[in-house]
Amino acid sequence: MAGVLNRQPLLVTTRKAVSSEIAITKAVVFESFNLTASEKVSFPACETADCAPVRLEANIGSINEAQGAIDNGAEGIGLLRTEPFYMSFSRTPSVEEEYDFYATMMSIIKKLPITIRLLDLGADKYPSYVSMFDEENPQLGIRGIRYLLRSPDLFQKHLRSLIRASAISPIKICIPFVTTLRDVHGTLENIDELCRREKVDRAGIRVGIMVEIPSVALSIDSFLPAVDFLIIGADELVQYVFAAGKKDDSVDEYRQNIHPVILRMLKNILDKAWRHGKEATLCGEIAGQPELAPLLVGLGVRSFSMQPSSITTARNAIGKYSCKEMKKIAGNALQSRSMEQVRKLLYPIG
Repeated sequence: MAGVLNRQPLLVTTRKAVSSEIAITKAVVFESFNLTASEKVSFPACETADCAPVRLEANIGSINEAQGAIDNGAEGIGLLRTEPFYMSFSRTPSVEEEYDFYATMMSIIKKLPITIRLLDLGADKYPSYVSMFDEENPQLGIRGIRYLLRSPDLFQKHLRSLIRASAISPIKICIPFVTTLRDVHGTLENIDELCRREKVDRAGIRVGIMVEIPSVALSIDSFLPAVDFLIIGADELVQYVFAAGKKDDSVDEYRQNIHPVILRMLKNILDKAWRHGKEATLCGEIAGQPELAPLLVGLGVRSFSMQPSSITTARNAIGKYSCKEMKKIAGNALQSRSMEQVRKLLYPIG
């Protein structure tokens, strides 16, 4: 593909910088992956005190944040939000423009793994140029993969950009707001068909789901054979379990992210994923809180995705405890009856 076409600025927060930042050719992107040892920034591996590895990746939504992830020692991009890119346009971005966004992102993170979440439109995230559905409760309505499957033109363009980007480096695609296996199968059919049309090797794309709906969490055995990995969206899972909106300050007391029922749900998902040989990553507010890291590792989390600024403190917190110590913490928390009891257990390690 040729260089970048003139376009709308790509990212709302960095409008002046992005146009020049994204203006690279495909040749430059490929060249950037050939790193010498002296060019690689070295960070200590995240390990427990008894040397069990724990992966720390970053949640990002912009090119600038990608550089921040690298600067903070992220081991990959655990979740690239695609909504900021789309929200910065006053029209639907072209396949070329979106491809160039991913290509630029890959040139920054080099050969680190990247997971790209499909557009999670709906609720409070609607670009001005897309059609909105008239809904009584948008938070529980046509959003995420529900929206994409009902908007085939947008979905096809979006997927085509991702599929082309996978020819640069392997990618993982995560499906948001999955509720049924039909959501998964419909997405896989679209990806398979477009890979054939674009003559792109399907093996360069792994597909997983966001686990954020309680029904999916409770029936995860049904989903695991169909996907390559899981990302547990803790914030969404908590809001739906406790019927407390994650942005509604008036219900803070009900949003209990380390309540035993949430911890048991997490452990069930993690145990099932391990039995199926599938990777499971935890993201959300609790993933980036260092005082919770020993509890979460004790539950079985071995892959986190968090804000880049939280990576160093999380690494330090995890390194203080052995797996045995953290499993004991988690075991006691699972037997608790309330979030208050869990907090009391964590206080000595906070």
